[in-house]
Amino acid sequence: QRLQLAISPAVQYSPGTIQLTAKVSPNADNRVLCLAIDGDTGFYRSSCITLNAEQAPITHQLRYRGLPEGQYKASAELRDNSQVLAQVSHPFQVL
Repeated sequence: QRLQLAISPAVQYSPGTIQLTAKVSPNADNRVLCLAIDGDTGFYRSSCITLNAEQAPITHQLRYRGLPEGQYKASAELRDNSQVLAQVSHPFQVL
């Protein structure tokens, strides 16, 4: 797999903290990794990381804090200079 995404924890109490861990297989086309969380309450956060092709680290971690109660989707998107190479997403919940 070119892109994998793990979230921890999958269920938590508000105000929540989620850690996203993305694993990117080395490839000369890899240029940008974007991680995001999107909640049903309008809460949205995202970050994009510039990758140095196959020289970039394999594992990337991001932590988002202060999440209000709701249903969420965590997503990762791997891009080259002009297109999306891979996408993955997982649901999680803040009680």
